[in-house]
Amino acid sequence: MDTDPRFLTALALCWLPGCLTPNPNLGGAEASETAASETDSETSTDTSDSSSSDTDADVDADADTDTDTDTDTGPCEAVGCPCLAPTDCTEGLACIDELCTEPVCGDGEVHGDEECDDSNAEMSDGCDNDCTYTEILDLSAGGTHTCVLIEGGQVKCWGANTWGQLGLGHTLTIGDDETPSQAQSITLPLPAIQIATALGEHTCALLSDMRVRCWGNNESGALGYGHTLNIGDDELPGSPVDVGGDVADITLAARGETPRKMDLARTRCGGDIYHFGYPSAA
Repeated sequence: MDTDPRFLTALALCWLPGCLTPNPNLGGAEASETAASETDSETSTDTSDSSSSDTDADVDADADTDTDTDTDTGPCEAVGCPCLAPTDCTEGLACIDELCTEPVCGDGEVHGDEECDDSNAEMSDGCDNDCTYTEILDLSAGGTHTCVLIEGGQVKCWGANTWGQLGLGHTLTIGDDETPSQAQSITLPLPAIQIATALGEHTCALLSDMRVRCWGNNESGALGYGHTLNIGDDELPGSPVDVGGDVADITLAARGETPRKMDLARTRCGGDIYHFGYPSAA
């Protein structure tokens, strides 16, 4: 009896190490191709599962990173961090030009012990360059003008200036379209310690040398300089009034009272009182 060659081939394969069980309906070559196809399929499945697992891990890592970034919304911890309001910066820092900055006097923002901050280095403009308010030591109001004595001995006046009673060397009105803080200080040789104004549109100041300077309307010699020329309308206050000694106090009388009163200066030594201006009437 003749034996089928395909049966002998299959029988021989079964004696090899690692023998794959062939499909009895297939020849040897076809069985080998089927086994190789199954191996490739398993390898592809493993690779796909591995890639999917790695992708999921990356997504989880990205999600963790986004969560960490979104929750880090605390205040800025260092100088230079961006900000839109002071609350965006930690305590002790100021938000200036949209950056958290160490506050300093002159930055235009009031912080800590500062009373004010006008972002300039000017003195006697209401907010001094040490970020404290300008201190007013004395104030005197005349008929149409007002003067103040401020710390450091500076004098500022504003109001009508027909006779030069503001002491600025011109007759322009001050205060009608600017604030007193913008007014120029009167140029004096020494700091003032007392000021006085009069309804007669003139002003006097007692300086630290205990001498008196006066300016403004000089009708009837009210300024005490031995003439009737107005002072302060086209020149600055100049020489002191000669009363024969150091002055301890000054008083400017109201013009037009009955009887009319004169300006007076009380000397420091002896208490002598010197009058100048319109004489009193009985």
